[in-house]
Amino acid sequence: MRLFITILLCLSFQLPAHAGPVSTAAAQGSNKITRDQIDAALAIIPKYAPDRLLVRFKPGTPAAEIARTHRAANATLFKVISDIDVQVLRVPSGQLVARLKSYRANPNVEFAHPDYNSLLYVPSEGIDASLGVTNLFEEQWGLNNTGQALVNPGTGAQTLTGTVDADIDASEAWDIHRGDASIKIAIIDSGVDCNAVDLVGKCIEQVNFVSDFTSTTADEVAHGTHVAGIAAANTDNDKGTAGVGWNSSIGNLKACFPYLIDLYPPYGVYIAVGVCPISASAEAITYAADNGYHVINMSYQSDAIDPVTNEPIGTAEPPDAETAAVAYAWSQGVVIVAAAGNAGNTDPVYPGAYSEVIAVAATDRDDNKPTTSSFGNTWISMMAPGDNIVSTEPDASCEFLITGYVAGVDDCVTWKSGTSMASPHVAGAAGLLWGQLYPGSDPATCTASNGQPCNSVVREILQGSADTRGALDQNFLSWSQNGRLNLYNMLNDGDADGIPTAADNCLDIANNAQANTDGDAQGNDCDLDDDNDGLSDIEETGTYGTDALLEDTDSDGVNDGLEVEAGTDPLLDTSTPVLYNGDANNDGKVNVADLLITMQIILDNRTATPLQKARLDIAPQVGGMPSPDGSINVADYVVLLLMIN
Repeated sequence: MRLFITILLCLSFQLPAHAGPVSTAAAQGSNKITRDQIDAALAIIPKYAPDRLLVRFKPGTPAAEIARTHRAANATLFKVISDIDVQVLRVPSGQLVARLKSYRANPNVEFAHPDYNSLLYVPSEGIDASLGVTNLFEEQWGLNNTGQALVNPGTGAQTLTGTVDADIDASEAWDIHRGDASIKIAIIDSGVDCNAVDLVGKCIEQVNFVSDFTSTTADEVAHGTHVAGIAAANTDNDKGTAGVGWNSSIGNLKACFPYLIDLYPPYGVYIAVGVCPISASAEAITYAADNGYHVINMSYQSDAIDPVTNEPIGTAEPPDAETAAVAYAWSQGVVIVAAAGNAGNTDPVYPGAYSEVIAVAATDRDDNKPTTSSFGNTWISMMAPGDNIVSTEPDASCEFLITGYVAGVDDCVTWKSGTSMASPHVAGAAGLLWGQLYPGSDPATCTASNGQPCNSVVREILQGSADTRGALDQNFLSWSQNGRLNLYNMLNDGDADGIPTAADNCLDIANNAQANTDGDAQGNDCDLDDDNDGLSDIEETGTYGTDALLEDTDSDGVNDGLEVEAGTDPLLDTSTPVLYNGDANNDGKVNVADLLITMQIILDNRTATPLQKARLDIAPQVGGMPSPDGSINVADYVVLLLMIN
């Protein structure tokens, strides 16, 4: 008899919670699996498929030439990811490296690489979930942290407490908005049990992108279901847990399959590790982009090795097919979210490290960073709860472990930890914000009032509304670029003008028109200098009589602020200062004194006034005349030196 244990690389067995007796077999199954065993398991998992290559030919390459190249390599076409023009090829076993070299040497090939494997990774904080927990929302400290009793990972009992307000302020945010069913979140993962009680009615479709490895869209690794529940479980239904996105819909885009490893041969005690080939994930990403998904969540990471160089695929060379898929999805208006990884260091990993992706690190119940979470304010976009997170469990796991469990009727949850859990908090938040700002929108064509793509606006608000300090005054900006997710800040409209705070260019003054003459970060209603001419609005209207919304009132080509500094009349177009003449001190002469001022500015020993910047910007010279480039540098100094001599 074979015993299958799904652990997701956790050090402990994941025992779901359910109101009912636990079988003896299940209880015995909760024995800890050692770190050495897990490391040995990871070493077995191939970094890439031994018989598949991903190839993209340069545009214009004749079909006959492509076919000839494949014949020469003894390669057969497996499938095509058409949106990014990537061909997935099968090559004879044992010949991958040689065939890869031949494709890379072909001048018609834009790129060629193995079908790398990413992993569904949850670190070692896995727990034996307690039974008899009656209020699961109270266990969701990340949504609303009151310092309540929480399940202890070591004992399964509710003996832990958190820190008040070390959360994303979900309860407060849901009083503002609860999402919209038209908003679609793609869960690219190990599959989703769409029949689990808390996910019934949530799945709009189920698509299998790893059908050559498994015939089902079911979650065989017990990872994607947990992720989906965090993002958008049915909420306020007196069952299970609450999903961040509340009313948002989800798509089960299965791109990861179970890789079974026997821990105790020949007894047949297996662990199942989630393996996600690039060919599947890239296809799932482009599919989501083509089918109206507003948000993509990817709770996996790659530590691939190039078989030719035997070097890790890193920041200098991420997988080209995945790079193309991510860029395509962003161009189609999708908000893309990924786990930052659980290496506990600052090394970038993909897909999180792509510029188009919101990489999410984890926080714990005290707003600290778990030791396993990757971090880094050079590439981590933001943080979210990711330690000891309770969410949905597939029915199949519960039926195996719990006596009397009725699939589709009884609740079943488990606790997991990792950036895999942090990422769907942000994905759910993105769905929530989409629903508030652009319900019913097509992400591919959606644009904000200023013409900005909606996915860009959603991302900016998500990141801009994050908390920069933790509940214990932790500096989140030392671990990430923007801080920890805050739903309330994201949705809140403090001045009641219909503009969310994070997107409002005047936070304290109602200005639903959002007029912003000078295009800076502040709207006209709260901007002291609406036309950005260097004069305050009060000075313009009260002192000089100039137009506060017009940079150059007399239309003589020089802005009002420069005219005032130069001593000319900003209301008279015949009274115009001479610019670009090298007279830095405005004494009517060009001499060594001006040269000295220029050198001080270049060396950052002096701050140039607007007039000095305009007068000293005399290089490059075109036809003997200044052609200003917007900076004061050595070239300007040289030209000034020649003028003096």
